[in-house]
Amino acid sequence: MLVSAARANGKNLGRKAIEYPENWESIYNAWKEHKIKPKHAIEQLHLKHSTFYKLVKQYEEMKKDFI
Repeated sequence: MLVSAARANGKNLGRKAIEYPENWESIYNAWKEHKIKPKHAIEQLHLKHSTFYKLVKQYEEMKKDFI
């Protein structure tokens, strides 16, 4: 009941959506082209391992929808 009431009032509960870092595309492309290892991509983006792969999945799904 609480969640539906909050949504009816235009409010969201829970965490905010994860935003892509500013340098996402350049580092993602370097990782995808095997120029850098996943560990280095994660360090450069200042993300956790699970967050990196979650963003990769979302990004690839988004790209697939536009093709």
